[in-house]
This record gives sequence, C-alpha cells and structure tokens, in this order.
Amino acid sequence: MKGLKKQRDVLTSNIQQYRNTTAFGSDSDPNVPEKETFVSSFDGQQGFYALSPPFMPSKAEDATLIVYFHGMGSTYMEPYLVPKDKSIAQVCRDQLRQGAFLSVDYRGKASWLNQAALADVDQNVQAALLRFPARKIILVGTSMGGCSALSYSYLAAPDIKEKIVGVLACEGAGDLVALYKETDSDLVRKGLIEAFGGLPEIMGNEYAHHSILSNLAMVNRKVRYVLLSASQDDVVPSALQKSMAEKLKGAVDSVELIEFPDRHGVPEAAVYEKGLQALVR
Repeated sequence: MKGLKKQRDVLTSNIQQYRNTTAFGSDSDPNVPEKETFVSSFDGQQGFYALSPPFMPSKAEDATLIVYFHGMGSTYMEPYLVPKDKSIAQVCRDQLRQGAFLSVDYRGKASWLNQAALADVDQNVQAALLRFPARKIILVGTSMGGCSALSYSYLAAPDIKEKIVGVLACEGAGDLVALYKETDSDLVRKGLIEAFGGLPEIMGNEYAHHSILSNLAMVNRKVRYVLLSASQDDVVPSALQKSMAEKLKGAVDSVELIEFPDRHGVPEAAVYEKGLQALVR
C-alpha cells in the first residue's frame, strides 16, 4: 500500500508539472520565480524548487537551462536574495537572456548532493526541460553548491549530462575528504557527516563518489569549468580550488581560476558576472 501511495503521489506531481508547461502566462512578472512543489520519485518526500523563464525567446540551438545549487544552511531561494547589489539569478539571467533559471533545494541545508538529493535534482531538471526545452545546461553553485555543481557535472542522468556545457563553481572543492580535513568550520564537517552517513574513514567511498577529482574519467572533456576562489577563505580553503584547477587541466579542455579578495560567503555580483563571461565567451 505504501508503494502504491508513493506511485500515486509521484504521478499526481508529474501531472501538475505537465500542466505547468502551459501555465506561464504573459502577465506573470519575469523577475519573480515560480515556486514549484513536487513529490520525489526517490522516496515520495515532498520537495520544492524555483523556476524562472527566459527573458526572451530563443532558437532551439541557443536555448539554455541554468541550474543553481545553494550553499549549506540556505534554500532554493538563495540566488534570488543575494548578493544585495544584484542577485545571482539576475546576473545569470542578464548574462544569458535566452536561458531559463532553475534553483534546486536538493534535500535541504546539508545534503552535499547525496543519493536522495541527486535523484531529486535529476527529477527537477527533467521537469524544467519539459517546460523550457534546452540543448545546453550550465551549472552554477556557491560553497556546498559549488561542490555539488562540480559533482553533478559527472553524476547527472545521461540525458541531462549530455547537455551540460559549463560549470561555474564558487568556493567549491574537488576533494571532499581534503575539505573535511582542511576546513576551519565544524559546521561543514558536521554537514558532510550528516550527508554521507559518517566520517570519511568510514564512508570514504561516498565522499570519493561525490569528489570530481576522484572521478576524472567520468568527466566530459568538452565541459568548460570556471572556478571562483575567495583568497581569504578558511571554510573551503582557496588552496583546494588552486589544486583542483591544476588537476582538472589534464582532464578537460577548458579550466579557468578566478581569484577575488574576500572571505567565505556569497561574493558581490561582479564576481559572478566575471565568471559567467569567462564561461560563455
């Protein structure tokens, strides 16, 4: 009975998302995201994401979906609220005016794209593509989200992975065991343990599975990577981004490291603008 109830809830959710493909009217404010509710096909849990349409129509070959991963302790509304000078969503949508913008919640505040979160992101991306068909996907994330964007670039479902053309990872790490050992943040260590079910010594395979530097053979060489690194970061130390950039250079055709003078957190809009310009040039 539980299995049937889960199937019913997922089917109801899918029908509602299908109806949404024609629900976006011309009177909607393009600067205000739509909050979407869905039932996870992974375990029947209810979840949320935010979705914004492109500012302008596009040819099929130019259509893009931007997928954003929030930082630890935040929610899917993060890119619509910060930074104060100009939100991340505004930056992305201004830079890619033909791109729809999807912000995923991926199982709350400390999931680090674990198994359940990964399944939800695949489901959300597929729903967004049903609504706004796109040939290209760009992944963007900050802090935990930067790590998750890197992981998703090779862990995404095959039909999604083949569309991914670029990753903008702000304050991310390519080796989560190294992050656990080198971070000055107890909250980050606790979040990693919560997400993967234990310490690296016990759950090392889970940490490695979500670390891009342990999975370079799974990475698409044609994907462009831009890494944003805060020079005074002691939460996700900047040395981890420098090391990742060097190691990625042997596995992909395009890697760029952009450093900026700041501590850990959401940087000003100009940093994301510079990163996106490097990604799509």
